[in-house]
Amino acid sequence: MDVISTGMTALKREKVEVLKRSVVKILKDNDETSRKTGLKYSMLFEETKKTIDTPTYGQDALTEIEFNQVLKILENEEVIGIYGSKKTQVVKLLEAR
Repeated sequence: MDVISTGMTALKREKVEVLKRSVVKILKDNDETSRKTGLKYSMLFEETKKTIDTPTYGQDALTEIEFNQVLKILENEEVIGIYGSKKTQVVKLLEAR
């Protein structure tokens, strides 16, 4: 019933929350860079992949599609800004959460 009402399983929702916290933590750990010039998308993706608990989420713990969804959620919540073209995309931390 959970999937019907929200469109997402409980495990998927949990994973999204873990990913959101991971992305924000990585950006905060690189606070000066992430606020001024931003972190490269590829670097942020690789660093986020390292934080995912593989036994819980499986071998392919993080796909690029999931990562993009999480970035869009954070962008909609005005936590981050995404700038540049796909090849040179950077992610900036917008607020001090």
